[in-house]
Amino acid sequence: MNGPIPGKNLRVVDIEAIGTEVTPEAFGQPGMPPIAYARLRGLPQMVLTEPIYLNRPQYANVFPYGPVNRYTPTMCAVQACFLAGPFGLVCFPDGTLLRQSVLRLEETILRYALEHMKEAFPGRYGVWTWAQDPVLSLNGFGTDNYFHFLTDTISQMFLEEQMPALSRAKLVLSGFSPDQQARFHFMGQAITRAGIPGARFQPYDGTLMLCQQLMFPKRESGPTPWRRAHLRKMFNITPHPNPKRRLYIGRPGGWRRRIETEPQIRKMLEGYGFETINPGALSFEGQIEAFREARIVAGPHGAAMTNSYFMNPGGAMVELTHDRRVIVAFHELASMAELQFACVVGDMLETPGQPSLFSDFTINVDEVEMAVKTAIAATE
Repeated sequence: MNGPIPGKNLRVVDIEAIGTEVTPEAFGQPGMPPIAYARLRGLPQMVLTEPIYLNRPQYANVFPYGPVNRYTPTMCAVQACFLAGPFGLVCFPDGTLLRQSVLRLEETILRYALEHMKEAFPGRYGVWTWAQDPVLSLNGFGTDNYFHFLTDTISQMFLEEQMPALSRAKLVLSGFSPDQQARFHFMGQAITRAGIPGARFQPYDGTLMLCQQLMFPKRESGPTPWRRAHLRKMFNITPHPNPKRRLYIGRPGGWRRRIETEPQIRKMLEGYGFETINPGALSFEGQIEAFREARIVAGPHGAAMTNSYFMNPGGAMVELTHDRRVIVAFHELASMAELQFACVVGDMLETPGQPSLFSDFTINVDEVEMAVKTAIAATE
C-alpha cells in the first residue's frame, strides 16, 4: 500500500491473514503457533447514557445512547519481531508493519509515533536491544497522555485475568526510557499505586527491541466497562461514603484550550458551591481523592476529566468544549463510570500556532449555568 510518508512505501500485514486463531485459554501457552491471535468474547456490554444537557442539538449524533459494540478485544502474539517506538508498533525484520499494532494508519498518527521514536535515538545500548523472555506490550498510542495511559494502557492489565499466561511475561507499559518516563510523574505514581513490582518490567528505551516472543492487544482506544472496573480494582478505589464536592477543573497559566469567558464562568460556579482545582498540580493520589470526594465535576475538554473514573456512580460530568472539538470520548467515560453527562459547546478562537485540538475558545456563561443546574438536579 502507499505509505503515509511521502516517497516511501509502507508494507502492512493483518495478523488474521497470516496467523492462527487460538482460544484465550491456549494463548501464550507452550505449543502456540508462532503467529497467533485470540478474541475475548462475553465481556459486559457497553451502554451509553443519554446526555442530560446539550446546548447545540446539531451535535446530538456525536453522543448516541443505548447499547453499543465498539470492538471485541483481541490479543496478538508474534515470534521474532521488533517492538518499535514508545507507542508499541510491531514490525517484522523486513520492515513490514503488523496492522493490529497501530491505532490508525493516517499520516498524522504515524508521524506522531515516529517523531517520539526519533527522540529516543540513539538507543541506550545500540541500534536495537534484545528480549529473550516473552514480552507483553501494553504501550499503545499516546501513553504520555494521562487519558490514554489510564484508559488504553494500564487498564489493559485486565487481560491477565482472562489469559493467565500473560502474567508470566515481562511487561512494557510506558514505552519510554526511565529518563523520559520521569517527565510524566503520573506514570510512576500510578504504577506504584497499582503495586506492580519493578522486576516485572522489561527494560526498554523506546527505540527498537527484537523480541523472541511479543504479545500485545490490538491497539484500540476508549473507555469500556471492563477497563473501568479493572482500574478501580487495581488502584483499590472504594466508594466514598458521602461525596459532596463540586469541582471546576482550572488550568492556571495553561497554554492551550483557554476559555475566554472563564472568569465569568468561575464567578458563576462559585455561586453554586464549586471550587476550582488544578489536577495537574496534584499527585496521582491527590487526584484520586479529590475526585472520589466529588459529586459534580465541570471543566474544559482535557485529560484531567479522566479522573472521573474515581467518582461514585450517580454523580455528574459537565464538559466544556468548542465546535471543532466535539467528540464522544468523555461521554463514553461518563457512561462507563455511571455518571450523568452534560456538554456545552462554544466557539473556537483562532489561536496562532495551535491546531484545533488545542485552540482557545469562548463559551456562553448562561448555557454553562443551565448545564450545571441540570446536573445538580440530576444528582440530588
